[in-house]
Amino acid sequence: MENRKKCRMIYLGILLCIPLVFSSCNYIPCRGEYYIIENITHQEFINKLNEFREKHPEYIAEGYKDYIEEHLPWRMSIDLYWKDLDVYIDLRLYIGNTIPSPPTSLNFTSVEDKNGRKDINSRELGRKRNKQYKEKFEKEILDELGVEWKRERCW
Repeated sequence: MENRKKCRMIYLGILLCIPLVFSSCNYIPCRGEYYIIENITHQEFINKLNEFREKHPEYIAEGYKDYIEEHLPWRMSIDLYWKDLDVYIDLRLYIGNTIPSPPTSLNFTSVEDKNGRKDINSRELGRKRNKQYKEKFEKEILDELGVEWKRERCW
């Protein structure tokens, strides 16, 4: 009977610890915020983005270049800059033969300031800051590009 009571106590202790472990993690089920850009190919999106940067050079991230990732040739990395916040934003555009036609898939992955890089939708940024950055991105970048977009559930 005594062993049975000990087993129950150990089992109860484990059950109580599991939520604590998960709540203390900075678990990100989806890194960043995903967007579907409708009725446009990835190449057309790149062209619109380049035109946008020509018209608005304040969004150019000095010292950063767009590049196709070496180990993931279907993904292009794009950096932009928010001068008013002194924050760099990191985007991933999915390109290549796997996505040759609309819709285009875009991921707003992270922001970087003087304190380092933080993922969008992470606890590091907090709910309020995440919302602020996503709204700013949608209004100042996506809406200004003149593209049809929608948020996509993470996959």
